This record gives sequence, structure tokens and C-alpha cells, in this order.
Amino acid sequence: MSSITHRAVWLSLVAVLAPGGCTGAIDSSNEIPPDESIGGNGGGAGGSGSDPIINPPKINNTPACTGTPSVAPTPLRRLTRDEYANAAREVLGEALGATRPAIDTLAEDELVGPFFGNSVQRADESLTQNYMDTAERIGASIAVAAKLDALVGPLQCAARDEACAGKFVDKYGPRAYRRPLTADERTRYLTLYRAYAASSGGFTGGVRGIVQTLLQSPNFVYHLEVPEAAAVGGLALVGGYALASRLSFLLWNSGPDDVLLAAAGGLSDPKNVRTQVSRMLADGRAREGLAAFHLQWIGIEGRESIREIAKNTAIYAKFTLPLRAAMRSETVSFVDHVMRGGGDGRLSTLLTAPFSFLDASMAALYGVTGPPGTSFVKTDLDPRQRGGLLTQASMLTVHAQTDGSSPVKRGVVIRKNLLCQEIPDPPPGVNNAPPLASRTLTTRERYVQVHEKDPTCASCHKLIDHIGFAFENYDGIGGWRTTENNKPVVASVDLTGTDIDGKYANAIELDGKLAQSNLVKECTARQWFRYSFGRSDTMADACTIQQMVATLEASQLDLRAMLGALATSDAFRYQKVQP
Repeated sequence: MSSITHRAVWLSLVAVLAPGGCTGAIDSSNEIPPDESIGGNGGGAGGSGSDPIINPPKINNTPACTGTPSVAPTPLRRLTRDEYANAAREVLGEALGATRPAIDTLAEDELVGPFFGNSVQRADESLTQNYMDTAERIGASIAVAAKLDALVGPLQCAARDEACAGKFVDKYGPRAYRRPLTADERTRYLTLYRAYAASSGGFTGGVRGIVQTLLQSPNFVYHLEVPEAAAVGGLALVGGYALASRLSFLLWNSGPDDVLLAAAGGLSDPKNVRTQVSRMLADGRAREGLAAFHLQWIGIEGRESIREIAKNTAIYAKFTLPLRAAMRSETVSFVDHVMRGGGDGRLSTLLTAPFSFLDASMAALYGVTGPPGTSFVKTDLDPRQRGGLLTQASMLTVHAQTDGSSPVKRGVVIRKNLLCQEIPDPPPGVNNAPPLASRTLTTRERYVQVHEKDPTCASCHKLIDHIGFAFENYDGIGGWRTTENNKPVVASVDLTGTDIDGKYANAIELDGKLAQSNLVKECTARQWFRYSFGRSDTMADACTIQQMVATLEASQLDLRAMLGALATSDAFRYQKVQP
């Protein structure tokens, strides 16, 4: 490692300890213990507390939201891989344009429930090296004439010298730090510029050093939130710049733009927050930002991902890399339309809409007449076969086996992610392998035969599998089927353990009821909360969740209104300050 690189790392470490930065070690010591989570207690659907599936307590049982704000601590988090790439593009937009920076050297993200959130692993030497490598590669990528011109051009420099470097720091430093730099920070970056310029090729080398140092600073890598004023009773208002960052990562999965940073001083007024929410939802950056939540919520990108999932091509010859990409694009385009592209923003539409956005390959998979080529166009579907997110190929493909469907995976994702129900781990020593393939039995027959014979398995699997069976009309890549092994597919279920218990003929009937479920409404609010803060909700957050659910119900399930309620809630506007 060169002396210049050492100096870059030193500057990064000093930045987090500078006045105005956070205090204490960067670790996960303020993470909420699992047993304090709202979802960690409460009885089953019948209230006995003995059911293997556990529902969270009802929101409407919480006290009225009056008096002092109630907020739980939020762990200090590193940016996820996608957040890092998107935020780097926000900083260097003029140079990177629509190109996504390579982040393959960054460590894999941690998961908090279904969501990516890095609050556990400490920044050890290996992880620090990951960030150094990534930042230095991005720095090298901009040290070419065209990209450097794009970055320096707007500065209107008389010459490319230290004065111009000062303008560079003034423009790009606040974007990276997501707040104005202090005078000391600005001075240190100019000192760094001089060192790089002297040893690494003049102005270009100096600017490269600034960029790669900005992108490995804890002020960039972490969600650092400095209170606006002294804490009272353990709570402090989140500063305007930190609130701007909360908004941008919530809606764009990225750092704030110049407009949002300029508006930060007025974000203490909830009206101004709502104005920014409306502006940001209308911005194109919300497309991938909203997709990030939905793809993780439904488990399309998580421990398994539609980007990487493998299938037995002897069985699913259609499953090619382009089709896999098209599955993801369908879901992203559908969510974008519902949430901001002319749709009604309703949870019920997300779960039941008899249309989607298809290209030719997806239309062929679904067996409908669709658009030619690779453009994704709104296409009506057979309402007896398709309706909303849960019947899209991306969801059905990820939650399946390599050689067939999976009632267990599909049942689990609905129980855990849409109903917020806890599922206990299987007993020690239980064989978790799926039932063996058969040329004579249907998938349902195989799973019933294995899972319902053994009483140690049956209690949970009846609750899990009997949601998953509703999706048996869809094969391992989401194709429609009415027979399997020359036998009729049976997709009827007798649902228990929810607030919508009853008999349903298939996934379409079930999805219609899920869209009306109070558990699903409450869980949707909880999941948006968890995604935003990178932690589970606790009883201290009950007021915020209650307000989100109330707004959702009052707005005819308009998720955009619920996001406005989240952005103006106690949990969003205040932070718990550790003594």
C-alpha cells in the first residue's frame, strides 16, 4: 500500500471522529435484541399462544399516539451494495451518468428479515480493504479525459489548479457526505489533493485522490445521523441533512440530490417533507428505489435472487439468462406503474391486478398475445390465471426448486413476508430435503405424503404447505399448468392461522382475500418500517406503525399516502440518543 493510500485511509478514519461526526465505536451495540421485537411475542391466530405460527400483536391494541414521541434505537448501518453504487452515481453523476459503478469487491450484504441491512459485521481489516478497493477503482475510472471533463466542466475553473480543486471539493464533498463539509474537512481534502497531485500526476491525480477518499469515508459508507439539537429525555430531532438522507434512501435507495440537500433546512416542517416525498416519487430515480423494497419484500432478491437462480434446463429449457432478466424487469415495471406511473398506488392493485408489463419472452411464457421485441408494455392477462405480484414469474421462480415448484418456499414467503408471522425452526435432526421427484405423483401428493405423515412435521407444514398449494398451477418458472404427471393439479386450500381463514379454490381467490386482510395491511406497514430503518419494529415504535396503518386504511390502501405518514412519523423525525 502506498503512502498516499495510507493517507487516504487516515483521512477517512479521522472524518468520523471529527467534530460534528458520530461518537463511539462503529459497531452494532445499539441493535435491538430480538426478544424486544413486536413480532417476537403474541399468540397465534386463535390467541392461545400455542400455535406453531405466531402472529404479531394487533396494531389497534396499542395505546393512542399522544404525548412524548416514542422511538426505539436504530443500529448504525453501512450502506448496502446497491445503496453504495447508487449513492456513488449520485455523487459523480456528471461523469458516471447511467452507468452503475462496479461493486463486486464489496462484501455480501447482511439480511435483516427479508431486507438487506448491514448493522452486524464490524469494519475489520478485510472489510476496510473491500471499500478501499472499490473506491480506488471508481477513482481510477474517472481519471480519463472525458469523465474528468464532465466532472470539472460545471466548476468553470480558470485553470486546473488547487483553486479548481477547492471548487471540486465544494461541489462533490457535500454530495458524498450528504451534508456540508466543515472548514476542517475541506482543508484536509485540499491537503490530500496536494499530496496526490505531487506524487500521482498533477491535477488529475489529485482529483482522483479526492474521489477515492470521499467514497471510502465513513461519512459516505455509513448512515451517519447527527442530532439537530441536544437530546431531551433521550430523544433528539433528526437533523435536516440526516432527514434528507433518510428520505432519499427510503424512496430512491440512494443519496440525496442537490435539490433535497438544499431543502434540508426546512424539513423540520412535515409539510415540506410531504412536498419532497411527492417530488421524489415523481422522479425517475424512484423506479429502482421502489423496486428495491418490493423485490426484497417478496423475496425475489435476498438469500436467493432472480439475478442468480439456477434451474434444471433439461426440464425448463426456456429458462435462459435473458428470460431471467425479463422476469425481474416485469416486476420492476409493474411496481413502477402501480406506484408512480399512472397507477392508483393501492396495495390491493399490487396483489390482484389482472395485468402486467411484458415483453415477447414473458408473453410467450404466460401464453398470451403480447408485444413484439424486448420493450415492456402493459398487457392484460387472463384474470383466472394471473393477478398481481404473487403470480408473477419472478416470485414463483425464486420460490421453487431447480426441478419443480415448492409449496414450502411459496408458503413460507407469504406467511413471513406478507403476514409477518413467525415460523419456528424445524426440530433438530429433521431431514429438510424436499420430497423425491416422481413420475407418477403430483407435487402436492408428494409433499402431503412426506410432511403430513410425521406429526413432528405436520403441525407446521399444514400451515405452510397449504398456502403454497394454492400456487400449484404454476411450475418452477411460473408457467401455467393444469396437469402434472398426467394428473389434474389441485390448487384448493383450507387456510387457517390468519384473519382470512377459509376455503379457496386457487391462488387468484387467495390473493383477493390477502388484499383485504388486516394482517397483510399491518404487515405491509411493518415491512416498510423495517426496510427504512434496517431493524425490527419494537413496542416503542407502535405509534408510528399505528399511524401508518391508519393512513393506509383512510386512503383506500394507497401506499404512497402511507409512505408520507412514515416520512412524517415520530420514528422518522426523531432518534434515540444513547447516554
